Amino acid sequence: MNVEIGISAASREIPKNIRTIDFRAGGNCEGLVRGGWSVPEPAFRWMIGVESELRLDEPLLDGDYLIELELTPFVRPPGLPSQRLTVCVNGAAVGQSTVEANARIGYRIPAAALSSRNSTSILLSHPDAARPCDFGESKDLRSLSLAVKQLRLSRIVDGVSGAHRAGTGGISLAKLERIVSMSPARFILNFESLGDNCEFGVLQRLCGAESFLSLLRFAGMELPILRRALDADLQDFGDDANVEIYLDDKPKAEYVVREKRYGAYFHTFRYQGEIDPEQLRASESKRLAYCARKFVGDLKRGNKIFVIKRNLALPEEEILPLYAALSRYGRNVLLWMVPAEEGHASGSVEVVLPGLLKGYIDRFAPHENAYDLSLEGWLDACVNAYQLSLADGLISGMASSEVP
Repeated sequence: MNVEIGISAASREIPKNIRTIDFRAGGNCEGLVRGGWSVPEPAFRWMIGVESELRLDEPLLDGDYLIELELTPFVRPPGLPSQRLTVCVNGAAVGQSTVEANARIGYRIPAAALSSRNSTSILLSHPDAARPCDFGESKDLRSLSLAVKQLRLSRIVDGVSGAHRAGTGGISLAKLERIVSMSPARFILNFESLGDNCEFGVLQRLCGAESFLSLLRFAGMELPILRRALDADLQDFGDDANVEIYLDDKPKAEYVVREKRYGAYFHTFRYQGEIDPEQLRASESKRLAYCARKFVGDLKRGNKIFVIKRNLALPEEEILPLYAALSRYGRNVLLWMVPAEEGHASGSVEVVLPGLLKGYIDRFAPHENAYDLSLEGWLDACVNAYQLSLADGLISGMASSEVP
């Protein structure tokens, strides 16, 4: 039996950035840092010892919050491969991470941790701090853990709604139209892939949505690069100087496009001997530039469900900064797909925060064969995500008229 719990009107708020703290030299962190900090440097400020504290003189009120941190760990593999981090707000632990490389991580701060406080204490614990001099590479005696570039705080009113829809065991293409009262091709254009591999693009193809322009439908783009592109409004994406083309190493060699500025890769489905490479490169440059403008426009209109998946499931600490980045454009919906687990059957979707949905699927396609996907599992999750978003007013029906 499918269960749906309504989402309150208040929960339709999207995250609103209320404060950005810049830890770089010339930034605005002075007066906020307490113990456990080194002096600011041009690119960041090191946390030293095993604890570092920030204190905001004003309280954080009226809802849940997101805290985002841009971090660089002090690591020296194999002896020091990572840095552990625990974040506490007013004494309540809100998240833990193990940081191995440059990262942007985010945590939820529940309203209960902020109530009845005249100020806000943010304590960062980092027990793996070490001295560079002990690795024989410098005379630096500081006990370094993680360098912080920026901290962002965003407010969410009534953030946790509890809305969810249970999976039905899968939905076939034949049944989809009866459920959503539109063709599969039209329905699936309510969704936009955020890269990784071609799995979601193949799903759209199987639904008959073939002749439309979508930036990341058949693209590979790592999550940190995607966030950086969003931060930059995809500026100059597809610029002629940034586009190169090469042949892959498969028996039937396909031309692949690389966008050098952002480090994204794209299928062309054109093969060696079919077309002049320079002609293809020029046409792909124009296509990418157009698709990037369209992608930003879709973000600003806020009328699509953006889909993020990785075969190795992404943790919430990595999803929340992406959710915040999309929310800076408008009231977008992010569908974060993970493997099904006990208590969360394939096709189930739950509301994590307003505009952030977590969907479950029985399996992802292997990277080497995107066509080996769980079609009925994907359709089940997409229908549930669509109906939850539609009920909440986060989308307003059909997002595209590109297909009949």
